[in-house]
Amino acid sequence: MNKLHWLIACFFLLLQSLPARAQLSFQLEMIPNPYQAPKGTRAILVNGDGSHVVVYGKKVDEHDDKIPMAFHWSERDGHTHLGLLNNRNVLLPMDISDDGKVIVGHNGGASFVWTKQQQMRTVPKLKSHYINTAISISADGKTVVGYTGWQSDIRAFRWEIGKSLQEIGTGKDKVKWRNATYSSEDASVIVGSTPGQVYVWKSDNTITPIIAPEDCHFIAEDVSHDGHTIGGRCSIDTPMVWNEFNGFSTLPIPAEAATAMSGDGTKFLGSAKYKGENYIDTYRPILWHQKHIYFLDDIVKQLNPNKAMKRVTISNISSNGKVIVGGYKDSIDRYYPFKLIIKE
Repeated sequence: MNKLHWLIACFFLLLQSLPARAQLSFQLEMIPNPYQAPKGTRAILVNGDGSHVVVYGKKVDEHDDKIPMAFHWSERDGHTHLGLLNNRNVLLPMDISDDGKVIVGHNGGASFVWTKQQQMRTVPKLKSHYINTAISISADGKTVVGYTGWQSDIRAFRWEIGKSLQEIGTGKDKVKWRNATYSSEDASVIVGSTPGQVYVWKSDNTITPIIAPEDCHFIAEDVSHDGHTIGGRCSIDTPMVWNEFNGFSTLPIPAEAATAMSGDGTKFLGSAKYKGENYIDTYRPILWHQKHIYFLDDIVKQLNPNKAMKRVTISNISSNGKVIVGGYKDSIDRYYPFKLIIKE
């Protein structure tokens, strides 16, 4: 055997000795539906370790009006109805703290913060006639971010619970932030935007624009716990990830966006576009991890072979990257919430 052949043989022996990258496996756990929501609910939010979930559904009243209903659920405490601030027709929980004890969202023109002890409370406003939209809460449960204002006068805010509401400030060329959308673990980094531009605010009160690639209108969808990584999309349907040190990269997902990520920024939820029946574009929920795509609708159907399953919706992933939540709808439009546990 000459030297070249010997080197090639050693190379292949080395390859065979390397451990294969194991693919993820999954376990499906169904979440009970609250009796107050006869058409069922779907899980929309999950805390840091997957032990607390927010489920959301609608109840039809005697006037055939669809009333939104949201519940906090844990295996220990069961379902707790979040209630309403005022407007019974519009209720949307937006985020949950890592310990599962604080939930934020909006109810009509007002925003709320919810805890089991104090129930639903109103987020303060910069001015009395403004509307508030709370979008995110820091993982430690101490700081809420969102936007507030009226008509064209929209301002981003940061609110440390129990203190005064703080307008975040102005960005490039004195253009006001239109919203603050995502917060790092301790709210020391906040992602927000003005029309056509994404910014990063830091606790030293600096605001830095993120310069997207040419012909890309970057839209942020989530931020990692350390604030260094932002998942989102470029324009309509190109999944993009921005890292503070490495810049932009495109995820190898067929289309759409990186809509949620684990706290360490290594697992991304999104959707992939493909040609379904009659060649109509259809979007399928996916998980992207270590360059591998997992089609989550197929996984749920394999783990729960309910022939009446009509559509699978994936909503969020826990910050530890181990639990995905969502729901599926059956042939009579009843929802069933679930947790999809990731095994590594």
